[in-house]
Amino acid sequence: MSCEDLTIFNISEKHKSFTITPPGTGSRTFCKILDNFEFHTYEFCNNNLNLKKNKVTHNHTFSLFPNHEDYKLIMTGRNPYNRMVSKFRITLQYQKQVNKNFNFKIDFTDFIYDQFYSDLIKKLNQLSRNELSQLTINDIITDIDFILYLSMTPNGFFDRKIDYKVRLDSLEEDYRSIDFIKNSDYYKNGLLDLVLSEKIGFNRLISPHGISGYDLPLHWQEYYTQETADIVYKFCSEYFNTFEFEKDSWKK
Repeated sequence: MSCEDLTIFNISEKHKSFTITPPGTGSRTFCKILDNFEFHTYEFCNNNLNLKKNKVTHNHTFSLFPNHEDYKLIMTGRNPYNRMVSKFRITLQYQKQVNKNFNFKIDFTDFIYDQFYSDLIKKLNQLSRNELSQLTINDIITDIDFILYLSMTPNGFFDRKIDYKVRLDSLEEDYRSIDFIKNSDYYKNGLLDLVLSEKIGFNRLISPHGISGYDLPLHWQEYYTQETADIVYKFCSEYFNTFEFEKDSWKK
């Protein structure tokens, strides 16, 4: 039987929990950790939820399944200010040659305006949430996951509570807030701390050495001016509120 809209979920029947892991939110580390807590891969097809394999599958699914209310939702998140800097740096990495006239404050400002005021983004912002959810890669050539991630809060999109928020900006605290992780031998034996120390060490600094030819700031906060921060917050305010990120976090 064919499936027109196959969706993948990581679900634990033991812990009565499921996960949503948007792109750029530490999702690979999250899935690595979940593999120690009896999360399995399920496929949702033609209104049926079926076990696919007895391990976690890395994915960026934005959806729900029947009886999801009976489970706790764990979702990864990231400060939108930080997320935008990461995306900006990715665009530099994919350039075929170095821009000799590059000025990071000017170019980053232009990038922010393009992200939120381009004709494509304006068109997408005019669509209803239902219309956005129906878009496919054949409709428009863009990163749909990224747009959904920035323009919609999980509460607004799914109309359901996030029980555990695992933010890239506060990994240690947020992982320890999850009962079945905090009470586990995996946590008590220091294995969680080991995995997180590797991820946190990588996240604290944005190394300029990864992009040859550009003199870039070490910290993502240094990219912002009041002007660019105001634009990001204007379009992502619901997301800031949902994940409890401070409006002025770019100043810290």
